[in-house]
Amino acid sequence: MNTVLIDSIEYSKDLEYCYGVLNHPEGKDICLNENTKIIDSRSFDNEEIGNMIVSNNLNYISEHAFIKTKLKSLEIKNPVILEQFAFQKVKAEKILLNTKVVPYGCFMGAALSDMELKNTVSLEGECFANAVIKKITLPDTLQIIKESAFGDAVFENTKFIVPGSVTHIYATAFRNTNITNIYLPDNLEFLDPYFGGMKPEFTVHASDKIFKKFDFLKKVCKIKVISLDEIIENSNSFKEINNIYKQKEKTNEKY
Repeated sequence: MNTVLIDSIEYSKDLEYCYGVLNHPEGKDICLNENTKIIDSRSFDNEEIGNMIVSNNLNYISEHAFIKTKLKSLEIKNPVILEQFAFQKVKAEKILLNTKVVPYGCFMGAALSDMELKNTVSLEGECFANAVIKKITLPDTLQIIKESAFGDAVFENTKFIVPGSVTHIYATAFRNTNITNIYLPDNLEFLDPYFGGMKPEFTVHASDKIFKKFDFLKKVCKIKVISLDEIIENSNSFKEINNIYKQKEKTNEKY
């Protein structure tokens, strides 16, 4: 395999693939070549990196590319495809990713100080399982939270607000977490009875509409009916707030 070494980083000859680092000083920043499109499997396995700077051409991160990596920051603002387990057991201060799907096991066992997703539609099974999460920002494009997506995760903020765009939450999505309060949106079309595991400890906050639609909630966990004003207060997106105001206006028009 023909490779080239630039600033301790190993690339394919055409510079489109990054294969990892050789004798990279611990904690030093990395700036990938502007032609690099793909970070190969185990490229930064168990490395300690400062800030990682990538170009707009990067569009693919392979399986285990950042397994057990210590990382100060990585921001990928252009669309990128992730393979499963790409960031397994990573320890990162800041990660921002523009990705449609967070695949199976992608951040399993990770320690994340500030995690932000852009334009994500689906969180696949166990993508954040066993992770320790200080802060996570989910986009208002999110629609699907799959099985055990946050299974056994530990959150610094134990109030979890599901984005208003979410329509499907599957079994064990929030099993065995330390979440104490979870807020469900009115847009939900499917909610598995075991979305919180066998015996969820959290209180579910939602509108009366949701409790009528998913009446099993009253049997499996503590519930609290919240008003439109409370939903607005706890909302994490302007889009959701605007939709709620529109609903409120329609309700007032009826009377």
